Amino acid sequence: YAEFNEYVAAMLESDAIAVTHTLRDVVDAVLHPRLPLPARPLVEALALVTVGTLPERLRAELGLGWGPYRARLLGASAAVARTALPLLPSLLRELPPARRADRRMRAA
Repeated sequence: YAEFNEYVAAMLESDAIAVTHTLRDVVDAVLHPRLPLPARPLVEALALVTVGTLPERLRAELGLGWGPYRARLLGASAAVARTALPLLPSLLRELPPARRADRRMRAA
């Protein structure tokens, strides 16, 4: 796992990941999905995490705004998630593929 994290960090620091038309399309699709209005808060939360975890270089090249306020909001959101997630029932905490995998492991 540590070697994987080192690899990802090296790839993100290098020029291996470049801003292209395709990357811009993917970013647009992720940050502005066509979803109903009630899903908007979830989309905004996911966008915050998505943009916040990008390297500064890519955020700047993609023209994605980031500053101290958004950084603090991401930190606060992470703290709330770390506290709240363990309290949620597994139906809300785990995605369906994870629940299926867990059932398969218990059955094996």
